[in-house]
Amino acid sequence: MNRERKAILGVGNVLLGDEGLGVHAIWALRQRTLPQDVELIDGGTQGIALIDTIAGFDRLVIIDCIQAGCPPGTIYRFEYEKLKTKPSRGSPTLHQAGLRDLLQLLSLLQEIPRTTFLGLEPESLEMGMRLSPSVRANLPALLDLSLSLLTQDPKAPRRVLRALHPLSRPTLVR
Repeated sequence: MNRERKAILGVGNVLLGDEGLGVHAIWALRQRTLPQDVELIDGGTQGIALIDTIAGFDRLVIIDCIQAGCPPGTIYRFEYEKLKTKPSRGSPTLHQAGLRDLLQLLSLLQEIPRTTFLGLEPESLEMGMRLSPSVRANLPALLDLSLSLLTQDPKAPRRVLRALHPLSRPTLVR
């Protein structure tokens, strides 16, 4: 029986505060006990150079800093299948152009994993290696969400999380 290959890919530049969210997320996940079938990938700022690394996965969660105009610390979730059919209106993730190119290339090679983008609205992109208080406060919830996406029953009903402000109730779409 072939097991589904699953990974969490964290991307970002750790020298620019919250921009390094994805890499910080991978570092934090390495401190947890994870399911054996979940692989962690520190993608840093590699972009399209990650093609050989993520080719062959069945399920992929990408964690990145996402700027979409909500309050700092807001949690976002986007399914790649839905994103690729919509016209681009700028680049919500700071690496979206490179990641979108990477996923489109994998799609052409018929190696595209089912992909979900997760992220947090940044508070600071200033030089520094620490996450801001609002991003740091919501990192555990983001990590829990990333793991739940890879361990949930694929046949279970799914509710999609839209922008979730840290101080408000979640907006759920059925």
